[in-house]
Amino acid sequence: MPAVAVKFSDYQKHPKPKRVYCDSNFAISLLNWERLKTKQHLLPPADRACYSFCQLLLNDGVEIVASLFTYQEVLHFYCFQFQGGMYDVAANFLRSKGVTVPPSPHKQFK
Repeated sequence: MPAVAVKFSDYQKHPKPKRVYCDSNFAISLLNWERLKTKQHLLPPADRACYSFCQLLLNDGVEIVASLFTYQEVLHFYCFQFQGGMYDVAANFLRSKGVTVPPSPHKQFK
């Protein structure tokens, strides 16, 4: 059976699904919400919308599923790009050795 794409705003107009597949953007938005939930004014509207939609799904008893690729991307974001992650560690190490830090976090890490 093919997947049916439904916008957040149209969710209530459709029968409740048993399962919803999320992508990396959705999962990373939830991670950002978790990190900044006490400073919600810093959150982009999309992150707040993803969190609200996730709560709606959980309240409706819908199973939220992600692919292994999604988990891998979220893990990379968490380990490298998240505050205090490997990109920050690499930049701090370079600064401690007196090296000019390249503008790209990826180049800093390399």
